[in-house]
Amino acid sequence: MLRYGDFEYERTASGIRIDKYTGSASSVNIPAQINGIPVTSIGEDALYRILYNDIPYIITSITIPDSVTSIGKRAFGNCKSLTSITIPDSVTFIGDETFINCESLTNITIPDSVTSIGDCAFCGCRSLTSITIPDSVTSIGDGTFDVCESLTSITIPDSVTSIGKRAFSSCKSLTSITIPDSVTSIGDETFNWCESLTSITIPDSVTFIGNWAFMYCNSLTSIIIPDSVISIGDETFDRCESLTTIYFPRSLKNKLNFFCNNYETKIHYYNFPTNFFPKINRLQNASNLPDDIRTSVKQLETLLHFDKYTSAMNSQVSKILDDFITIQELQQKIETHPVINLITLVNDVSQKKITNALKYIQPFKVEISKIKLAAKQNLRVLTGEKPAAKRQTAPVTGKPQIDRRSRRRLTIPDPSIMASIIDVAKKMAAKQNLCTFTEEKPAAKRQTAPVTGKPQNTQSGSVTGAADSGGSQNNLPNKEFFFKNNSTGITIIKYNGSADSVNIPSQINGLPVTEIGNSAFFNCTALRSITIPDSVTSIGDCAFFYCTALRSIIIPDSVTSIGDFAFMCCNSLTTIYFPRALMGVNGRNNTLKNFRNAYKDEIHYY
Repeated sequence: MLRYGDFEYERTASGIRIDKYTGSASSVNIPAQINGIPVTSIGEDALYRILYNDIPYIITSITIPDSVTSIGKRAFGNCKSLTSITIPDSVTFIGDETFINCESLTNITIPDSVTSIGDCAFCGCRSLTSITIPDSVTSIGDGTFDVCESLTSITIPDSVTSIGKRAFSSCKSLTSITIPDSVTSIGDETFNWCESLTSITIPDSVTFIGNWAFMYCNSLTSIIIPDSVISIGDETFDRCESLTTIYFPRSLKNKLNFFCNNYETKIHYYNFPTNFFPKINRLQNASNLPDDIRTSVKQLETLLHFDKYTSAMNSQVSKILDDFITIQELQQKIETHPVINLITLVNDVSQKKITNALKYIQPFKVEISKIKLAAKQNLRVLTGEKPAAKRQTAPVTGKPQIDRRSRRRLTIPDPSIMASIIDVAKKMAAKQNLCTFTEEKPAAKRQTAPVTGKPQNTQSGSVTGAADSGGSQNNLPNKEFFFKNNSTGITIIKYNGSADSVNIPSQINGLPVTEIGNSAFFNCTALRSITIPDSVTSIGDCAFFYCTALRSIIIPDSVTSIGDFAFMCCNSLTTIYFPRALMGVNGRNNTLKNFRNAYKDEIHYY
């Protein structure tokens, strides 16, 4: 190791690499050359190592010469008193964790020469309030600005194509961010714990959004997912307590069912191009639009969400929006230049635009009025299928038979707008105290067959009846449960029914039901309650995965094993009753301990 003053260095093919600073000055000037040879790089841990010499965090400023082209990993890490640093235009690469935990650094300018910023480069820079990323950077690495708690804004240039995992995680002061059209992917946990983030714009170029990307964004109220997205990770918006609306393209509904079902209460589907959103928002926020135009804009926005909207309407709707915006701009000119002649001119043009816009929107308003009329009726359940043919009344030959249900039925005259009616009905139900609307078919009423004797096991391995431990009979629909024998009794391998309340039998064919198998109740979205008998000792992996309507469950004290993700994505589950006697019991392979840790917020001990 060679030495020059307070610096240790090594010769490289390109020049000198500074490997360590051993001094105690508050201002450090890195030399431009040593013995006539240029200093071209700052090595890994060059100033980070001062911690190991018990030298306090005294460095407040660092000057880097123009000869340096690269800065190595953790080069300035843990310089907690560093407040300013200038990176010269000669630097092309900033390594991983270069400025990690530089807690006093408030701002930094990255020169246009830099093309790559390493992972966690500014992680833990808690005082950093703003930063400008140059157009030369093409990617933002994993954790680049993780825990930059004071960062309020950041500009991402059009040159960036990917944003890494946790890139802006825990940026608790970040209020808004615009992602450029060049970005194609957003990594896992990219914006999680951004507690102050109220708005974010995702461009049409993005095709992938990672797991937990916006988890714990507690101030985010709405977000638009563009129709370019083909993959969305798990729990993307989990624990976003203020999020009420996710605008989601209807064209992707069937392709991304898992995501749609996970956030079904928050998703509002749209059919129109996402570039309409800024125009609609601009009009909605306008304070000087005439009342008739404001009403038309609301009607137009309503129609845009309907299935009936097609791409053929795009140019027509775009024309309407542009006309409305022109009206808004003209109104603003009147307020800014209160000259009589100008007012007359503007009013004349404005009136023509109003007439033109209303002319375009008139056909849409007719459809909207039809849909609203249907929704205002006391509809029961709309299935999305063609309505039943109108009932023909037969001549009365005896005592008339009255079907009371027919009084509450409504025949929709136009089947083509049925899908549109479903959306509107759902929205208006809450406002007008109507019945609950759903696109699913109502579950058929369970028919209970009389028990004639000991239940028989079918050849397909299904239950037609089961005796519980007390000797009474539970009458179950045919093929409701599929099962197999195990070493201690019976394993339920699949529930094939559609009931909202299920009692698992304690015995089948005289053998105790001891296990609920892996994924046995997977995707039973209608299931609201379930009773597990005391005979059960094991609940398998993903046993109740995606039972989105399940609200509570009682785990009997006979259970000694609960598999991974047993109640994952049970969005309505708020209470798990767990035996207090098993609080300190870990069970087989620590499964009970893992379960208690995973669901600690939902568990109530009894």
